[in-house]
Amino acid sequence: MKNVYLTNEHIRKYVLKIFLEMYHDSYKPDIIVGLARGGLVPGVLLSHMLNVPFKALNKDDIFTNDKLEYANGLIIDDINDSGRTLADFASKYSGLFDMVRYAVIVNNESSSFDADYYGCRYNKLDEPDWWVFPWENWWH
Repeated sequence: MKNVYLTNEHIRKYVLKIFLEMYHDSYKPDIIVGLARGGLVPGVLLSHMLNVPFKALNKDDIFTNDKLEYANGLIIDDINDSGRTLADFASKYSGLFDMVRYAVIVNNESSSFDADYYGCRYNKLDEPDWWVFPWENWWH
């Protein structure tokens, strides 16, 4: 296993790719939900690009409303590795939106969860790499 170090330039490029894929799908969310911690930076970047609200969410947060006031949501995280984090969110919260889509910076093709949008992809079965994001290693 090797470490793959992503730079801020990689993140900008991958967020732009996600933005363009959404544009080609004619999908514009009413809110972006960034899963803490990895989804916060890409979520804020997309929020500014699309001029839509952003909400940070920890995996243990609970919405008290039965439904958010936003019809379409985009849930974003840094990596779809096993698929467990996104699947947990989908089982708990996808009913809060009329339509919800999922985006990640790095998508594992062998994951149990299919992200709608991604910046780059790999297959963990073939490449058991460890992805290091700039916000995890900025002080080096």
